[in-house]
Amino acid sequence: MLDILLFVYSVLEFTHYQKQCRVYNYFNKLYVEPNISNNELNSCIDALLTVDTDFFERAQVSSISNHITNRKQLCDALSYTPDEIAPSDKFKPVRSELTWSYTPFILDTLMKQARVLGEQYMRWNGYKRKTYLTNDGYYNVFTYENNASTKRPLIFFPGAGFGAILYVHVAKLFNRTVHMIEVPNICYATPNTNSHATGRGLSDIVEQCVGDQEHDVASHSFGSFHTSMYLNTSYTLQKIQNVYICEGFTNPADVLVNHMMPFVNTTHFDKLPALQYSYVKFILLVKLLIQNIYIQSFTKRFVRIIDVNWKDYGKIKIKYIYSENDEMMDSKYIMRKTSPDLYYCIPNGKHGSCFFGRRRKEFIQTLFNE
Repeated sequence: MLDILLFVYSVLEFTHYQKQCRVYNYFNKLYVEPNISNNELNSCIDALLTVDTDFFERAQVSSISNHITNRKQLCDALSYTPDEIAPSDKFKPVRSELTWSYTPFILDTLMKQARVLGEQYMRWNGYKRKTYLTNDGYYNVFTYENNASTKRPLIFFPGAGFGAILYVHVAKLFNRTVHMIEVPNICYATPNTNSHATGRGLSDIVEQCVGDQEHDVASHSFGSFHTSMYLNTSYTLQKIQNVYICEGFTNPADVLVNHMMPFVNTTHFDKLPALQYSYVKFILLVKLLIQNIYIQSFTKRFVRIIDVNWKDYGKIKIKYIYSENDEMMDSKYIMRKTSPDLYYCIPNGKHGSCFFGRRRKEFIQTLFNE
């Protein structure tokens, strides 16, 4: 009997592995046309270097970037071409080789079952769910309605991990109607497809949620990519009022090191001075999350260098929130490079303190109810 069970499990595991291999091969070969003009790329680079004035000096700490010593070399590294895929340890956004860690069948199954239970828990806590099929793939929207509030609705982009479920108790603290948007392919939130979130797709989903209403936008951690993609696509519509980027990666200050290097070139994730982990935390973060095939394909094929907050957004107010002892970024350096009126610091906090720490109620009431 045991032999039969082991045989069945081996077949399932092998089939599961083959499926992930096909996904890897598809995205690894995929080239997504960035649709960026040379003038736009140059303007973005100028804006980033104006804020991050020490980039070339600090670029020497990693073999990913130590060949970049001047602006021309940086521009060449960031140029988008459909040429041969670069090795994963080269600084080549959109065209570097994917780095993939296999997710075992039993772990994948357990996560999917936990996801089902989590969605039911969201419903018990007053959320309504809608799923939208777009050219990008499937989007889930969990809406927590607060009809008694007169405040603008809030669009919320959760971090990677388990989608909106981890933030189930957060929405109530905002004291307004909240729409939590889960994007295609990220961490068991939606059915897997052959594409990822785009700025146009995000804009369409937000319109489904709030129509022509003015609204605020907030994100946590990995969700900052989606916030900035949406912001850069839709800021001219003049419907966005306030943007809150909590422990995110799209602040122009230090974005080239703290964003592009870790997520685009994960083979050197443990070698950056800003990223200090215990061995267990490093394995959990990199092997199960950062090197997840869908996280990899999104950050290496769909996220562009211009998908950060480098433009002039007019009257839109952007506030960055950092934990003082964040393990995932050099938040102290970023805050030194950022005007004090543009950020809020959580003293002694670690990554996740803003929404999962003991002071989250105080933080949300202080910042989001201003």
